[in-house]
Amino acid sequence: MALKVIRYKNYGLYKGDYIERYKNLKMYWSFYELSNGNIIEFYLREQWWKDEFVNIIQDYTLANTYSKNGEKIREYKFGMDISDWVFIPLEEADIKPANIKEVMCINNFFYKHLYEKREQESDVIVVSTPMMFNMNEFSLN
Repeated sequence: MALKVIRYKNYGLYKGDYIERYKNLKMYWSFYELSNGNIIEFYLREQWWKDEFVNIIQDYTLANTYSKNGEKIREYKFGMDISDWVFIPLEEADIKPANIKEVMCINNFFYKHLYEKREQESDVIVVSTPMMFNMNEFSLN
């Protein structure tokens, strides 16, 4: 079965103290719960120079992060304040990348539905339910 986005939260253009020092960077975070149960953090960084686009970096990682000895360091909760997420220290973290199917699912969704409005923060948006069924095949008997 193909992966689908169940829900997402787009935080828009990040405006924290750190980024204020770097006027040529635009940083965005969004989180996606997929139909396989994983929550993926999508980090997008655009680099600009005199209003000209220079570079883009995209990271797709599992949102729940553990230390190398298996202790949970951070856990994403939909709707949490992004500053609380960004400032959790990760020196001891064993950050796991999303797999290729998860990356493709989120990348397709983001560029189809969110890219043009990436600077705007969204609510938590439910896209589909984890379990969909055909009403024609449903029976109470």
